[in-house]
Amino acid sequence: VPRIADYAFSNCQALTSVTLPNRLPSVGRSAFEGCSLLSNVVFPESVTKIERYAFANCPALKQIQLPKGLVTMESGAFAYTSLSAVTIPKSLESGGTDTGAFKGVDTLKTVTFEPGITRIADTLFCDCTGLEEIVIPSTVSVIESSAFSRCSRLKRVVIPEGVTDFNSHAFSRCVSLESIALPHSLKNLLNDVFAGCT
Repeated sequence: VPRIADYAFSNCQALTSVTLPNRLPSVGRSAFEGCSLLSNVVFPESVTKIERYAFANCPALKQIQLPKGLVTMESGAFAYTSLSAVTIPKSLESGGTDTGAFKGVDTLKTVTFEPGITRIADTLFCDCTGLEEIVIPSTVSVIESSAFSRCSRLKRVVIPEGVTDFNSHAFSRCVSLESIALPHSLKNLLNDVFAGCT
């Protein structure tokens, strides 16, 4: 199977479990969007791309194990699900454009990163309304544009020495942000990184 096609299983209301085939490279746009009873998804390690809104509006989806070779996770890939925790693979390079992969996931409280990750992808957690605290790993050097923008409940961010770049809008409009310490290693702080953080 070269790809799960766009909208292939969208709004399949009785679907509860999906095991994707080995060697599958990508899951198409809105492929499983609106599958209200979908609670279990098994990815093969071959998946490198999860497209826009692929698993959006699947409220029964509470846990997921992302494939370790994942490179691209587009806007809204898991929007409005019930995920409580997620581990981001170190291979991830792109997290979306206009909004994050976890938009509107009020339940997402725990984020971990695969050891060795060097950058937090652009827009990855933008509009993730559940996050209250983030601990950036010591291996990270770059936090990309809008990575945590509009995380309305984010209160505390721990940034280690070694981070050199905050790209534009990285934490903009995080209106609950109470505590952040900038590392001595920081070299580039681009425009509007903390804009609108009341």
